[in-house]
Amino acid sequence: MIRCSEYQSILSGLVKLPHQSHSVSMSRNLFRNTLRAGFTLIEVLVTVVILSVGIVLVLRSFEVALYALGQAKESIMANDIIASRITEIRLANVQDDGPDVGSFNGMFTDRRKGFFGNCAITARMRSFDGSNTLHEIRIEVWREALSRQYSAGTYLCVAN
Repeated sequence: MIRCSEYQSILSGLVKLPHQSHSVSMSRNLFRNTLRAGFTLIEVLVTVVILSVGIVLVLRSFEVALYALGQAKESIMANDIIASRITEIRLANVQDDGPDVGSFNGMFTDRRKGFFGNCAITARMRSFDGSNTLHEIRIEVWREALSRQYSAGTYLCVAN
């Protein structure tokens, strides 16, 4: 038969043992977790590679956008020069008896924008009664440093 004091010591030992072993194992787990906290070198290197690839892609797209912006600006300036040259020819047609074919033909420069151009006006067709002549106006504009060339053509009816 078990005495009461033996029962109490056995019972208290059973009760204390789980608490003691639980606290000891918990402190060991905490110690192990603190040693494992943080990132490994491989994880850091992979993150750096992924971030650098992303940054390079963003910078490359920015470079492409700046190039496209420059090309669009050049195209707008060339179209502006062409439109102003055609307007000059049409104004000469209204103010005088029509544009002198020789006065607008040939090379021209627009120094403020750095463009060069060539204008050609040719008589294409006369009306049946000979009172009007249809002139073709062909204008080409380019920049010396770049190989891109812009051109436009229109027709102008000139009274004879």
